[in-house]
Amino acid sequence: MNSLFFAILLFIAAPGAPKTAAANPHVTIELKSPASLAAGSNADLALTFRPKKGIHINAEPAIDVVPEKNPIFSSIGAVNPAKNKEGYVDASKPVKVAAVVSASAPKGAHTVKVRVVYYLCSDAEGWCNRDEQTVDLRVTVK
Repeated sequence: MNSLFFAILLFIAAPGAPKTAAANPHVTIELKSPASLAAGSNADLALTFRPKKGIHINAEPAIDVVPEKNPIFSSIGAVNPAKNKEGYVDASKPVKVAAVVSASAPKGAHTVKVRVVYYLCSDAEGWCNRDEQTVDLRVTVK
């Protein structure tokens, strides 16, 4: 009986698998790199927002794209979204994100975790929220 009790206690107290951050239920995002990048070059990354119907992405405050510390990019800078007629991010077009590949970037395939911070609003319900999603960016340095 005691062994069953301890087995249950260990099962309950055991740490679970690490949980990944859940995507926003209203918006999915994807970040893509050109097919291959040369060390020391400039590149335009493509950030795609896929909001559910009735949700829009604000162009202001600006979208922020921040990579984790990595040897691939020396900087990720200007985020230039196309705007629709209402002045929101045009979700039918990828958002261009300017990046500079480090001159010392190692050749080969890499995955860089990138945090994307943006603001979304519900047209029907009238709320707006700041959201932050982390995505994996696959990069090949030639």
